[in-house]
Amino acid sequence: MVVLFPVALVGMFAGISKLLAAIGGWGRVAERYRARAPVSGHRFAMQSGQMGLVNYRNTLTITVTPEGLHIAILPLFRIGHPPLFIPWTAMHNGRRKRLFWWQLVAFDIGEPRLATLAVPAALFEGRALPT
Repeated sequence: MVVLFPVALVGMFAGISKLLAAIGGWGRVAERYRARAPVSGHRFAMQSGQMGLVNYRNTLTITVTPEGLHIAILPLFRIGHPPLFIPWTAMHNGRRKRLFWWQLVAFDIGEPRLATLAVPAALFEGRALPT
Protein backbone atom coordinates (compact mmCIF):
# COMPACT_ATOMS: atom_id res chain seq x y z
CA MET A 1 0.00 0.00 0.00
CA VAL A 2 2.83 2.42 0.85
CA VAL A 3 4.42 1.77 -2.54
CA LEU A 4 1.18 2.39 -4.46
CA PHE A 5 0.51 5.80 -2.90
CA PRO A 6 3.36 7.66 -4.71
CA VAL A 7 2.43 5.97 -7.99
CA ALA A 8 -1.22 6.95 -7.57
CA LEU A 9 -0.23 10.51 -6.62
CA VAL A 10 1.96 10.92 -9.72
CA GLY A 11 -0.77 9.42 -11.92
CA MET A 12 -3.37 11.75 -10.47
CA PHE A 13 -1.08 14.78 -10.94
CA ALA A 14 -0.44 13.81 -14.58
CA GLY A 15 -4.16 13.30 -15.21
CA ILE A 16 -5.07 16.68 -13.74
CA SER A 17 -2.35 18.40 -15.78
CA LYS A 18 -3.62 16.81 -19.01
CA LEU A 19 -7.21 17.71 -18.10
CA LEU A 20 -6.26 21.37 -17.56
CA ALA A 21 -4.48 21.42 -20.93
CA ALA A 22 -7.64 20.12 -22.60
CA ILE A 23 -10.01 22.48 -20.76
CA GLY A 24 -7.95 25.61 -21.43
CA GLY A 25 -7.12 24.82 -25.05
CA TRP A 26 -3.34 24.32 -24.69
CA GLY A 27 -3.63 20.93 -26.41
CA ARG A 28 -5.55 22.35 -29.40
CA VAL A 29 -3.04 25.19 -29.76
CA ALA A 30 -0.10 22.76 -29.50
CA GLU A 31 -1.45 20.72 -32.42
CA ARG A 32 -0.80 23.69 -34.71
CA TYR A 33 1.73 25.88 -32.85
CA ARG A 34 3.99 23.49 -30.96
CA ALA A 35 7.50 24.92 -30.60
CA ARG A 36 9.97 22.96 -32.72
CA ALA A 37 13.22 24.70 -31.84
CA PRO A 38 14.68 26.93 -29.14
CA VAL A 39 14.25 30.66 -29.66
CA SER A 40 16.13 33.75 -28.65
CA GLY A 41 14.59 37.04 -27.70
CA HIS A 42 13.49 39.01 -24.64
CA ARG A 43 12.69 36.36 -22.03
CA PHE A 44 10.21 36.85 -19.19
CA ALA A 45 10.36 34.10 -16.55
CA MET A 46 7.81 33.26 -13.84
CA GLN A 47 4.95 34.98 -15.68
CA SER A 48 1.25 34.48 -15.15
CA GLY A 49 -1.27 34.05 -17.92
CA GLN A 50 -4.61 32.56 -18.74
CA MET A 51 -5.56 30.25 -21.58
CA GLY A 52 -9.27 29.70 -21.83
CA LEU A 53 -10.55 29.06 -18.31
CA VAL A 54 -7.18 27.92 -16.92
CA ASN A 55 -4.91 30.29 -15.00
CA TYR A 56 -1.17 29.71 -15.05
CA ARG A 57 0.15 31.70 -12.10
CA ASN A 58 3.90 32.31 -12.07
CA THR A 59 4.57 29.15 -14.10
CA LEU A 60 5.12 30.52 -17.62
CA THR A 61 8.31 31.52 -19.38
CA ILE A 62 7.43 33.78 -22.30
CA THR A 63 10.02 34.82 -24.88
CA VAL A 64 9.17 37.69 -27.20
CA THR A 65 10.82 37.41 -30.63
CA PRO A 66 10.40 39.37 -33.85
CA GLU A 67 8.37 36.42 -35.20
CA GLY A 68 6.06 35.79 -32.23
CA LEU A 69 5.75 34.48 -28.67
CA HIS A 70 7.40 31.35 -27.33
CA ILE A 71 5.51 30.09 -24.28
CA ALA A 72 6.66 27.28 -21.99
CA ILE A 73 5.37 26.12 -18.64
CA LEU A 74 7.68 25.08 -15.81
CA PRO A 75 8.90 21.49 -16.32
CA LEU A 76 7.11 20.25 -13.20
CA PHE A 77 3.75 21.16 -14.77
CA ARG A 78 4.61 20.37 -18.41
CA ILE A 79 2.66 17.10 -18.74
CA GLY A 80 0.15 17.82 -21.52
CA HIS A 81 1.64 21.29 -22.02
CA PRO A 82 4.39 21.20 -24.68
CA PRO A 83 6.13 24.53 -25.39
CA LEU A 84 4.30 26.73 -27.90
CA PHE A 85 5.47 29.16 -30.54
CA ILE A 86 2.65 31.46 -31.63
CA PRO A 87 3.50 33.70 -34.60
CA TRP A 88 2.27 37.30 -34.48
CA THR A 89 0.20 36.55 -37.59
CA ALA A 90 -1.77 33.88 -35.65
CA MET A 91 -2.88 36.37 -32.97
CA HIS A 92 -6.19 38.14 -33.55
CA ASN A 93 -8.68 40.39 -31.78
CA GLY A 94 -6.23 41.86 -29.25
CA ARG A 95 -7.70 43.77 -26.36
CA ARG A 96 -6.50 45.25 -23.10
CA LYS A 97 -7.95 43.73 -19.99
CA ARG A 98 -7.61 44.32 -16.27
CA LEU A 99 -7.76 41.54 -13.68
CA PHE A 100 -7.59 43.07 -10.22
CA TRP A 101 -4.31 45.03 -10.39
CA TRP A 102 -2.84 43.14 -13.36
CA GLN A 103 -2.81 44.73 -16.80
CA LEU A 104 -3.25 42.05 -19.45
CA VAL A 105 -3.53 41.73 -23.19
CA ALA A 106 -5.95 39.05 -24.36
CA PHE A 107 -6.08 37.74 -27.91
CA ASP A 108 -7.47 34.86 -29.92
CA ILE A 109 -5.07 32.26 -31.32
CA GLY A 110 -5.55 30.89 -34.81
CA GLU A 111 -8.14 31.31 -37.51
CA PRO A 112 -10.63 29.87 -36.69
CA ARG A 113 -10.00 30.54 -33.00
CA LEU A 114 -8.34 27.65 -31.16
CA ALA A 115 -8.17 29.38 -27.77
CA THR A 116 -7.91 32.77 -26.10
CA LEU A 117 -4.70 33.70 -24.30
CA ALA A 118 -4.20 36.55 -21.82
CA VAL A 119 -0.64 37.56 -20.93
CA PRO A 120 0.92 40.52 -19.09
CA ALA A 121 0.55 43.78 -21.01
CA ALA A 122 4.27 44.48 -20.50
CA LEU A 123 5.00 41.92 -23.23
CA PHE A 124 3.33 44.26 -25.74
CA GLU A 125 5.16 47.47 -24.81
CA GLY A 126 6.17 49.15 -28.05
CA ARG A 127 4.14 46.68 -30.11
CA ALA A 128 0.67 47.09 -31.58
CA LEU A 129 -2.05 44.81 -30.28
CA PRO A 130 -3.05 41.94 -32.58
CA THR A 131 -5.92 42.92 -34.87
